[in-house]
Amino acid sequence: MFHTKIPSFKQIPPSVDKVSDELIPIKFKYWRLRMFIGMYLGYTIFYFTRKNISPALPLISDKLDIDIIQLGILSSVFYIVYGIGKFISGLFADRANIRMFMAIGLFLASIIHLFIGFLDSLYLIVFFWGLMAPFNLWAFHR
Repeated sequence: MFHTKIPSFKQIPPSVDKVSDELIPIKFKYWRLRMFIGMYLGYTIFYFTRKNISPALPLISDKLDIDIIQLGILSSVFYIVYGIGKFISGLFADRANIRMFMAIGLFLASIIHLFIGFLDSLYLIVFFWGLMAPFNLWAFHR
C-alpha cells in the first residue's frame, strides 16, 4: 500500500482566547450572522461566475464569427474541466483553511473573467474558461 502526501494549506490556528460562559451565546450569535452573510454572498458570486457564459454566447458568436459547434465546445469545456477537477479540488479543500480557499478561488475566478472580456480568439477564451472551472470548485467542498 502506498501513501500519497498531499500539500496542505495553513490550517486555522486554535483559539487561545478564553471566553466566559456568559459571552458564548453573544459571540455565537454575532459570528453566526457574520458567517452566514459571508458564505451567502460568496456562493452567490461563485454561482454568477459559473452561469454567465450563456447570455454572452450570441455576442461572442457575432464578434468572433463562430458557428454553433464551436459555441457548444465553449459551453461544455467548463463542465468537463469542472467534473475532472471535482476530485482534485476536494483533496486540497479537505486540508485547507476554507476561508482562504474560498476567497482565493473567488479572487482568481474574477480576475480570469475580467481577462476573458478582452480576448478576441476563441481558443484563448476556451482555454481561460476551462482554467476558471477549478477555482469555482473551491467554494463547493464544505
